[in-house]
Amino acid sequence: MIKRCTGSLPSGADIACVEVQIGTLTADRIGQGLVMRHDELGLERLGRVVTWSNLVEHLKESMGPLKEALQMPAPDRHRHRQDKPIFERVVQNPSDASPVWRIKVWADGDPGNEVLEADPHQSAIVGRVEVRGAPQGWALERFLPEGPLALLPDQQSRAMQLVWCAEQVLCENRFRALQQNDSQAGQTAVLRTLNMALPKGIEITAFDKSMQCIRLKRRARAQMLRISPESHRVDIWIANAAQSLHPVAGQGLNLGLRDAAELARCLVTLQHNNRQARSMPSSALMTALRVFEQHRQRDRWLLMQITDQLAKQSTRCWFQAWAPHAMKFAAHNPFKRFIMQTFAFGPREPWPLWH
Repeated sequence: MIKRCTGSLPSGADIACVEVQIGTLTADRIGQGLVMRHDELGLERLGRVVTWSNLVEHLKESMGPLKEALQMPAPDRHRHRQDKPIFERVVQNPSDASPVWRIKVWADGDPGNEVLEADPHQSAIVGRVEVRGAPQGWALERFLPEGPLALLPDQQSRAMQLVWCAEQVLCENRFRALQQNDSQAGQTAVLRTLNMALPKGIEITAFDKSMQCIRLKRRARAQMLRISPESHRVDIWIANAAQSLHPVAGQGLNLGLRDAAELARCLVTLQHNNRQARSMPSSALMTALRVFEQHRQRDRWLLMQITDQLAKQSTRCWFQAWAPHAMKFAAHNPFKRFIMQTFAFGPREPWPLWH
């Protein structure tokens, strides 16, 4: 979507294949899990790992004269509210009889007071690590008895991005050991534990100094759309303002990008369908936005349920015992292709905008 909108991609590391493994017994080496490759969906890549600063800079440069209006602060897990929307537009029809509608789009900040939460009581150690033995463009998602673990490609050739989830107290104890500069033994013990959780042939040799420990919790709005007819105002929440997910399935950013893409498609299609009319009826705008929310709710609720259940169930004994057998079944088409399409695109209509 970013390439379609801006003509290029921000600098980052491409994901050529994703491997999913359950535990350490049934799949103890690279290639023994469920391997999903970019060419199986006819894509150039399955994804690209970019830093927040690179993404924002790329979007600002692509905006041209409008880049000064794009205010995208660095994500702050301690900041609970977004003071300004990322997009605000006044829709005014030529006819004096038609009302003026103000549309505000919110893409960051806390999901609000009536938030829907799911708490797996987990935290994650996140950041760059130095790695030996990892194939180029390879990403790993490993469901371990203590929590999910993920490795993602990094721009630095000998590094990867780590997301290491575990029960909250255990994770925080490990992080404290990493932060103790005067205790090399503590860091060595954490490094040994991490390497035992990885496939054979993959070795983490060092942690970056900027590692973080993040509390994991799903927070979501019940509704993405609020229409106030009396004030002719529309508020739309997308991305992190609509939902923040546990990273177990790696779908948080994907869901946010699909929110933005589908909102753009909704508004462009609305304009396209009314291009011959002198004015746009308020009913047409409201109907289009409600259809947008209905379509997005299907996608977001499916992904939230998948994410919640994976975070909750993957540490349990029955999951560790039976999931490897299900993985073998999922490795065959058309099941594998269905899984890949769902995670890559979500349950939505295909592009282009209209036919």
